[in-house]
Amino acid sequence: MLIKGAREMVFMDKRLYERFRIELPVRFKDYSGQDWQEAVSYDISARGIRLASVRQEIKPQDSLILSLELPGEEGNILCNCRVVWVKPQAQDAREAGLEFNEIRLLNLRRIFDKERELIGE
Repeated sequence: MLIKGAREMVFMDKRLYERFRIELPVRFKDYSGQDWQEAVSYDISARGIRLASVRQEIKPQDSLILSLELPGEEGNILCNCRVVWVKPQAQDAREAGLEFNEIRLLNLRRIFDKERELIGE
């Protein structure tokens, strides 16, 4: 959102939830039975996740199953997501914003606790 003042322009962040920068191995696939594809998380919030290094062709409104791997912990976190936006990156890779359709609060807590652990808080 852009708000114009008398002498300056101020950009307002439309995000409702704080984002945490955390790089985690991520796998995803759609519901057509395709193989798991690999990517890396860039940041995450209670509402969604931004992925980098996406090689698979995806488009807004696609529904995906996402698997997040937390280093040093057993069991991946699985959740259902919807692709909100896709932007090209270098060498046939893409960056994508995904919104969680369904994720357990306990799993979000595990992710945020891991982020704090990794930055030494």
